[in-house]
Amino acid sequence: MRKRSFAFLSSGSLILAAVVAAGPAGCGGSKTSDSTSACLSCAMNACPSQAAACDASPGCKTLRACSLACRSGDSACRNACVTAVASDSTAVLAGANYLACAQAACPNDCSGSTATGSGGAGGASGVGGQGGSTGIGGGGGASGSGGTCAAADAKLASCNTRRTSPCVEADVETQCFNKCILNNSCGLIAATSGAFVDCGNACSVNAGTNNVFAVAAGGYVTVGPWKGYAWTATDGVSATILSPKDFSGLAADGQLCVTGTVAGTPDYSAVAILGIAINQAQGTPAPAPSTWAPTGSAIGYAVTNPGGSPLRIQLQAAGGATDPTKRWCRPANDTINTFLQWSEFNTKCWDGTGTYYDGSTPLESVMVLVPGDLVPVPFKFCVLALAPRP
Repeated sequence: MRKRSFAFLSSGSLILAAVVAAGPAGCGGSKTSDSTSACLSCAMNACPSQAAACDASPGCKTLRACSLACRSGDSACRNACVTAVASDSTAVLAGANYLACAQAACPNDCSGSTATGSGGAGGASGVGGQGGSTGIGGGGGASGSGGTCAAADAKLASCNTRRTSPCVEADVETQCFNKCILNNSCGLIAATSGAFVDCGNACSVNAGTNNVFAVAAGGYVTVGPWKGYAWTATDGVSATILSPKDFSGLAADGQLCVTGTVAGTPDYSAVAILGIAINQAQGTPAPAPSTWAPTGSAIGYAVTNPGGSPLRIQLQAAGGATDPTKRWCRPANDTINTFLQWSEFNTKCWDGTGTYYDGSTPLESVMVLVPGDLVPVPFKFCVLALAPRP
């Protein structure tokens, strides 16, 4: 198992160098006012929620105006803009979300390509990385097109905390972890457990599998070569209770969570499932899933399990819903594991007496499930990452 911990240093006397960069003169060149207006106009239509959140924060409006006045690639300018409002974590987060969405949705208007004047230090730094809508900051998905180190470091400074190693924009895990910083409170960042730690665990799986777990609106999951809708199911016979019934109402960057109670049965046959199709196109209605020919030798996962129930990771081939020889499982005793070998999955994982997965049979879905017992089993868990390892 690979689990990376990100270390910080707290400092009650940490002082930010307050570089006030409220206008073009402090930013090594500026864009024309027409270009800035075009960016604001485009972003208002393309990013309405992010624009509204920024408009509600005076600090964010200051950050936005300063950042849009920077030349493209002027990291010194954008860092100065963030530093100027670093004490206002709401402004930093709202600005990061706004600028990431604006740069992605309006690249011609918001890229800074019309900037004039001499530039500052090179590098594509500055604020970026659109925040998620969930309690853990979107489960540690991919960052936006802009850099996130400056915004994340400013947030840490506002929390009287700093990193113990440099922030590297190109690192996938760092990009993911910066989102965790931007989307959590100072109290959660300082805690030894909770939403911030869970978010970091998901980032570790993203890095360990080199595949970023992302959830689009409606519960459509993309992660490396996998793509398909998340779904829920029960055995269909017992009195098992499972919520939600589906993820059709889930917002982009939403969190895949389920809760309920698996009914007790004499033969342990009841089950509750959160599954993900791994080769399925988007569409309304959702197209039938296809299969995926495995590559690599393993998968990784990150889950939260506040309900404390037993959990299993299960691989399923076409027909596995009714044929027990076409599904292979493994107990998920950890909340994070970035290297589960295909050979660890067995058709009877509860005692290991079944057939082990051969690593080559095409798969249709992967899932996290709560196995049944003689007595009812309450459950509550979330899937933060589930990805193949190359």
